[in-house]
Amino acid sequence: MSRKRLPTAQSCFFWMPVLNFIMKLTKPTAQNRTASSRPTVNTVHRIGGGGMAMDRKALWALCALVSCVAVAGVIALAVGVLRDDPVPRATVLPAPRFHIVLIAQERGNPYWQKVQAGAEAAARERNAFIEVRGPVQTDIEEHVKLLDMAIASRVDGIITQALTEKAFAPVINKAREKGIPVITIDTDAPATKRLAYVGSDNYRAGVQAGQALIRATGGKATVGVITGSFEAENMIQRLKGFRDAVKHAPGIRVVAVESSNISRIYAAERAERMLKDHPDLTALVGTSALDGLGIAEVLEKRGLAGRVTVIAFDDLAETLAYIEKGVITATVVQAPYAMGYRSVHLLVDALEGKPVPPLTYTDTYILTRDTLALHRAAASRESEADRP
Repeated sequence: MSRKRLPTAQSCFFWMPVLNFIMKLTKPTAQNRTASSRPTVNTVHRIGGGGMAMDRKALWALCALVSCVAVAGVIALAVGVLRDDPVPRATVLPAPRFHIVLIAQERGNPYWQKVQAGAEAAARERNAFIEVRGPVQTDIEEHVKLLDMAIASRVDGIITQALTEKAFAPVINKAREKGIPVITIDTDAPATKRLAYVGSDNYRAGVQAGQALIRATGGKATVGVITGSFEAENMIQRLKGFRDAVKHAPGIRVVAVESSNISRIYAAERAERMLKDHPDLTALVGTSALDGLGIAEVLEKRGLAGRVTVIAFDDLAETLAYIEKGVITATVVQAPYAMGYRSVHLLVDALEGKPVPPLTYTDTYILTRDTLALHRAAASRESEADRP
């Protein structure tokens, strides 16, 4: 590798023509060479003999000095420009203290995107790294495999939905045995060794859905229910709560219950089939975020919007639009952002050796067209507060 020349040495090459020009101007003439060599006052500064050697050294020193000054000037100018540069410099942040994995039920589901947003906001506040994984569509087997991968990676903590206690208990307990704390979110598995649960009281949310249906129909309706899953514990609890609420209204009959597998397409297919099999159907209930959208889509297509009562779950943008148009009557609003946010804070507290409560229930409430404006204003304020 060739050695780089110093800036001062490069600068000297610039001054060499100047030096030669000076030497030509001061070169002794023939007349001067024949003159007496006796020194006089007028010959003190004459260039010649040993004096010439000394003056050349002085000139080289002068060149080096001027070059250094020039280089220093360029550097100072560059530094000054950089200091005045309005472009912000990157801030060096401390390394994250903890590596946390959040395993969502479905990566592309808007509900779980809100959970992720809350988790990421809390991770920034607590200087933790949050990694989000999850199947493309609800798949218990793949979900469990992702949990196993997180354990094998020796992460500091895990946040996961526990769709079924039977499938998730072994892997959650395995994580705890390896010293990895696990917080369940949205769907609990209380019989496992999970550290804590953060999410809705799903039974209570189901009761709220049933009560909303009674109010909307005056206690008289022929109902079809589309639930996200017959296996997921949160869906089981919502359906149970709904049934317990409507059993006190003798005018309400539940004539069909089917699963959508947390799919909008399947929800639409199930709604279409229910309407064909039960022409007298006057109400439809969806217990997952995508069920209500599938139902609303079918009702609009059939020209039944506003004629069939619809109770949905969650406050996705499309759900709110359907409420505004009168296609969806009411929806049970959960707090997915708060679930993600609080679960990360609790997990970091646990990793720091602080005690955490075993149950943290997030809020659920009924949203109708009458309260839509207030809900949107509150959601807008939450979005503004989350901006980094």
